[in-house]
Amino acid sequence: MANNIKKNLTRVQQEYKELAQSVEPPRPILKNFLRAFIAGGTICLVGQAIQEMFGIGAALMRKKLEILPWR
Repeated sequence: MANNIKKNLTRVQQEYKELAQSVEPPRPILKNFLRAFIAGGTICLVGQAIQEMFGIGAALMRKKLEILPWR
């Protein structure tokens, strides 16, 4: 939003802005994207595995309760 507002910069401010932009290292956008994708996918995978384990455990408990002799 601040970039959309045109400001009247002094000559010194303009020079400093250009210097800062020339020294700033490039942002690793693709690398950050891949890291976020892998991290998010791993979190979802772990969550899905936990959900599946509880589902299998619940099914086994239901099956075990069905074969109990006192029912």
